[in-house]
Amino acid sequence: MITSKHTITTKLSTDIYIDRGILGKLEKILKPYGFTQYVLLCDSYTKKLIPRFASPVHIYQIAQGEESKDIQTVLDLLTFMQARNFDRKSAIIALGGGVVGDVATLAASLYYRGIACVQVPTTLLSQVDSALGGKGGVNVGKHKNTLGVIYQPRVIIVDTSLPLSLPEEQFRSGLGEIVKYAIAMDKTLFGLLEQREKFDAKSLQEVIERSIKLKMNIVEKDPFDTKGVRQIVNFGHTLGQAIELETNLLHGEAISIGMAFATALSMEMRLLSKEDGKRALALLTKYNLPTTLSKKFSPTTIEKALSQDKKAIAGTPRFVLIKGLGEGITNQEIPITMIRKILPEVIV
Repeated sequence: MITSKHTITTKLSTDIYIDRGILGKLEKILKPYGFTQYVLLCDSYTKKLIPRFASPVHIYQIAQGEESKDIQTVLDLLTFMQARNFDRKSAIIALGGGVVGDVATLAASLYYRGIACVQVPTTLLSQVDSALGGKGGVNVGKHKNTLGVIYQPRVIIVDTSLPLSLPEEQFRSGLGEIVKYAIAMDKTLFGLLEQREKFDAKSLQEVIERSIKLKMNIVEKDPFDTKGVRQIVNFGHTLGQAIELETNLLHGEAISIGMAFATALSMEMRLLSKEDGKRALALLTKYNLPTTLSKKFSPTTIEKALSQDKKAIAGTPRFVLIKGLGEGITNQEIPITMIRKILPEVIV
């Protein structure tokens, strides 16, 4: 195994490599693992990023976006692998964002009951969140991740130079997840983000690495998401994912509105001081993340989506709230009357 000061060895079976320009060392990093051959899953954008390989590697390209996140895409990939005699020591490399990572994870878990998955996240959002923790899944209709699995990747390779070339809206979406960690889990990170005006290569790597450590610390405590520990990383997701399903907002943008809503609920429940609440909202605004949505939804639409959230129990939504900056609390049942009272503050 190649090691450096930017290598994280987890308590799970996952090795994480983080550095600028590390994508060009992909084959060198993977060589000691002894994989027999690879299928490299990509989309039309990330296909341009594929480094040179001397080892057997088969390129499998899927369409960009959520339309590829369905079970047929997974089945087609598995058929492609079977036709090329992939064995149990083969590996799937996911080069891309959340959709590519989800499809690769589910496919890797199914092929011969499990082969190695190598996550190479290329977006800021996937580097700090979706590529970590082993969750993979596909949608059924408008229901996100209905069919899924928790299957830890063998290797995660994070090239921190890649997000700097993203379109502004994609970069901003990823920042939404970093701000999530700051508000709900890490007051020190919150302070760093408050002071930061813009990111260069060094400062971006610092916050990416810190966010990865925060997420993996939680994943190690609850790798299969059975203890409720991992709910903390869903701060902002209860309402955010409902909004994401009904709009064209990017994930981080929708989650930002969800965080604003959860912050308002936390203040209404007298868990969070108004001063800290204003600081949390100001941090979202600082990074041009939305805190309101100018779209009218019927109460029925939102309430139905909330009742179908994965944290809901018997149709009653559970929220992650905050009792202080960097101090999230999970599994908070909020009366529907309070949801209806606060909702107009964010959906105006």
